Amino acid sequence: MTSGAPRPAGVRPAEDESYGDTVRRLAAAQKSGRGAPAYSRFVNRKLGRLFAAAGFHLGLTPNGITVISAAFSFSGLVLLAAMRPSWWLGFAVTALLVLGYALDAADGQLARLRGGGSVTGEWLDHMVDCLKISTLHMCVLISWYRFLVIDPRTADPIDEPLPEPAAEPALAEAPMETSADETSADEISAGEGAEDDEALADEDAPQDDELDEELDEEDVPDRSQWLTADDEQDESDEDASALDAVDELRLADDDCQEAFAGSTQASNFKARWWEDDDARL
Repeated sequence: MTSGAPRPAGVRPAEDESYGDTVRRLAAAQKSGRGAPAYSRFVNRKLGRLFAAAGFHLGLTPNGITVISAAFSFSGLVLLAAMRPSWWLGFAVTALLVLGYALDAADGQLARLRGGGSVTGEWLDHMVDCLKISTLHMCVLISWYRFLVIDPRTADPIDEPLPEPAAEPALAEAPMETSADETSADEISAGEGAEDDEALADEDAPQDDELDEELDEEDVPDRSQWLTADDEQDESDEDASALDAVDELRLADDDCQEAFAGSTQASNFKARWWEDDDARL
């Protein structure tokens, strides 16, 4: 096992230093975890230690580890905002974010293995962390906006999207989708039909005039030939009713004449009585 003394920047591990020796050297130089979150102490730093040792043996730089960390983290955030939530998507986003945060813890440990970091590397590390945290919340809101469905009856989120309205039948739109050739063919057939109707009307016009003249010249047949048995019965009933009415009028006229005659006789009798009375006086 090699000494834990700091090495000059850019120096690779010694030939007799194995991967396990590097991990143990990082564990011995690990800063205190007092006040750190449990996930950072027991998960993130330990995973970062493994990635830092691998990067050290591969000759990577701390800034290179920071860029790889950002690539994993933002890949998970893009999936979170772009894909519909599902079980496999949850596992994929979780794995990408875990790898991204673990690599974020590895860049500082790799810098210590290489003898210290730089101001540029520290600025890059903090900028990626700030952008990652703010983008994470924004991607969650985008996912809710795009895929969260609320049941209007209970105001609770539901897993399945609401059914989309049924599309109108394609047959309803079929008459509208006519080509120029079909339209021209319909117009031509309509024009030909109109011309045929006009020709037939012109041919029938002289025949109609001749029939009218023949009807005018001929005698109109007797109306009795057109009547049916029911029509004749109705006419006979009407005639009988008319005769009854005439009889009633005659009787009424006779009554009036008798009354007039009676009144005339009474007047004559009264006049004679007055004459006789005057003669007596």
